[in-house]
Amino acid sequence: MRIKMNGVKNTNLPIPVIGAVRKLGRDMGDARRRRRITMALMAERAG
Repeated sequence: MRIKMNGVKNTNLPIPVIGAVRKLGRDMGDARRRRRITMALMAERAG
């Protein structure tokens, strides 16, 4: 099954993997906002 994610070409990843990656992204965004960390600082920390 091919699924198109936002900004990403079709992928053959299993649906649970896609869901887990989306959840991870949401959780990271929520944590960043709770700690009032800017996107720029988060990107700098990530390397």
